[in-house]
Amino acid sequence: MSRKSAAAIQATDGPGEPELQLVRTWLQRIGEDDPAVIADVLEKAQTDPVALAYFIERERLSRTNPPREQVLDMLQASPEARIAYLVTEPDQDLVPLVIAIRGTGTARLTVPVDRYDAAALLDFIRERAIT
Repeated sequence: MSRKSAAAIQATDGPGEPELQLVRTWLQRIGEDDPAVIADVLEKAQTDPVALAYFIERERLSRTNPPREQVLDMLQASPEARIAYLVTEPDQDLVPLVIAIRGTGTARLTVPVDRYDAAALLDFIRERAIT
């Protein structure tokens, strides 16, 4: 599917099924499972071309972010897990991380290597994660 601008979408009678499927895919990829939120986002996508363009861009970005995809896949593979994280390409000075908290979101962090403690990080997330 080619990317459509907000103006191109507005010039038609609204989004077609391929565009709405991209929005559904994005919602699934980010772990959104609240039916009311899904309905609201899809309604907004159908009625607001700028919002639709934004949602489609978010879907595209979510596909080009492999570490984020990996932590989301880890959560999907382990339904009992609430938190997943991945260390991505550490170097001498920094430890880059991607963290996913089920039902809350994902984040990228960079921690100085001399301060990185995996157990302390998990304790910190567990203590402060929204339930």
